[in-house]
Amino acid sequence: MKRFIMLLLCATLAFCFTACAGSDDSSETADTSTQVEEVSGVTPELKEFMDEYEAFMNKYIDFMVKYKDADSDDFAAMMGDYSEMLTKYADMLERLEEYDEDSMSTKDAAYYTRVTSRILQKMSDSGIA
Repeated sequence: MKRFIMLLLCATLAFCFTACAGSDDSSETADTSTQVEEVSGVTPELKEFMDEYEAFMNKYIDFMVKYKDADSDDFAAMMGDYSEMLTKYADMLERLEEYDEDSMSTKDAAYYTRVTSRILQKMSDSGIA
């Protein structure tokens, strides 16, 4: 299960980085507020991780919208932000490795699916996916 989650996270990030190449759609910036759900029965560590992942992806969406609308002079300035995102992403993958794959309950899987769905919806709404 851990490998599946890691592959899904990697695929999502890879898809995001390639999705807006050449896009001229001038959609509005996505709402980047992270939805905090009150949930019972979800492993606290998984909930914390998924909430942080959603917050990271919100920042990523903001970055990609900015990138999509930027001119060539802004690209070099944006490399620092990109580097920070990659560092944070590597940290998230490392934390995912620590998650006990045998402990994912039905409620854990349902929460994971809801968070992932919100992220994909935000990406779609922003025009980067």
